[in-house]
Amino acid sequence: MQRYNHQLIILNKLNHAVFLLKLSSVLNDYTNRNISLEVCDLANEIGMILGCAVPDKQALLHDFNHGFAHGVDLSDKMEQKNNHFYNPGLTSGG
Repeated sequence: MQRYNHQLIILNKLNHAVFLLKLSSVLNDYTNRNISLEVCDLANEIGMILGCAVPDKQALLHDFNHGFAHGVDLSDKMEQKNNHFYNPGLTSGG
């Protein structure tokens, strides 16, 4: 995996093709070893992949935590919107 690190980050942007290749390799390893993947395992593997390519670990952790929290918040808003769309009486007090 080490030989791809220089390609993972290009001009401070994530090369998604290389990232997905690395993540796919890790996930296949879990499958091949018949290991169940938990959320913390996935977070650990993503942290390892990105941590090996980004020298500023504190900035990486800040950006990742901020982005992850934002995504979770957006998913909550999306669920609320979809719930209202499919069950309008549920959120309108009726």
